[in-house]
Amino acid sequence: VGAILGAVVTAFLVPGASLQMGDGGPGCFDRTVIVDVNDKQLMWWECIMTFTLISCVYACGVAKPGHGSHTPLVVGFALFCCAGSGGQYTGGALNPARVLGPLAAFGCGEEVVGRYLGGQALAAIFAMSV
Repeated sequence: VGAILGAVVTAFLVPGASLQMGDGGPGCFDRTVIVDVNDKQLMWWECIMTFTLISCVYACGVAKPGHGSHTPLVVGFALFCCAGSGGQYTGGALNPARVLGPLAAFGCGEEVVGRYLGGQALAAIFAMSV
C-alpha cells in the first residue's frame, strides 16, 4: 500500500507524469529502464542483489547476537553495492514493493514484472535456506 501511495504522490509531483501513463513513468521498471539484458539475466541479477540484501539484513539485524548499532550502516552499504553493481542492468528494484507500486499507479512494466518478482522470490527462498 505504501509503494502505491508513494507512486500516486509522485504522479502529482513530477511534471508530465500522470496515473496510468504506461511505460516510462517515474519509478517504473519497464523496457525503457532495462537495456542490454535478456529476461534470464534480469531475473538472476535481481535474485543475486536481493539475496545479498536479505542475507545482510538477517545477519546484522535479525540473527542474535547481531551487530547492533552498525546494522543501518552495513545494510546501507549492502544496498549501495547491490544497486551499484546490478542497478545499471535492472534498475535495482531489490524489493517487490518497488515494482508493484509503480505498476499499480502507472500501469508500467507489465511485461517484465514476473521476472522481477520471480528473482526476488527465488532470492527469499535461497536466503531462508542459508
